[in-house]
Amino acid sequence: TRVRRVLELARKGASGRFVELGAGWCAELAFGRLRFFRTLDVPRPVALAATEGSLSWGGWKIRWRPDRTPARQPRDGPVAWFIPQGIQVRGPTTGDRLVPLGGTGHRPVVRCLQDAKVPRGRRAGWPLVVVGGEVLWVAGICRASVAVPAEGEEAVRVEVDAG
Repeated sequence: TRVRRVLELARKGASGRFVELGAGWCAELAFGRLRFFRTLDVPRPVALAATEGSLSWGGWKIRWRPDRTPARQPRDGPVAWFIPQGIQVRGPTTGDRLVPLGGTGHRPVVRCLQDAKVPRGRRAGWPLVVVGGEVLWVAGICRASVAVPAEGEEAVRVEVDAG
């Protein structure tokens, strides 16, 4: 039965569809590829201390330290700088939006993840940097235009590595 459901998914499924296989396993059709994975236990939100530190969050390694803001912050990439005030790391929630750095208008976080071709099954465990519920960064994908420290200003440098 499970094999039949996976074959049916591969033949007729649309990107983003998945079937549960039991024992915590799923098959997902994502961007033309069939992917098998265990369902994620999404880590709880974690506050980043103002001092230097690191942690494992889901399958991610997150490091942060005080640093001066560079002249230019890229919108994407594994490093971003933030005003050191109440920074948290959490997973995406329904309705999360941001205004991309250098862009206009609000963009749903889920759309950022789709554009980056993050499979649906991995999106719930993707780290977001937030302050007071406002999304500042979809880690490695899109920096928001809010709370960007000025060049040379004291900031918190956050770096992420997917595990």
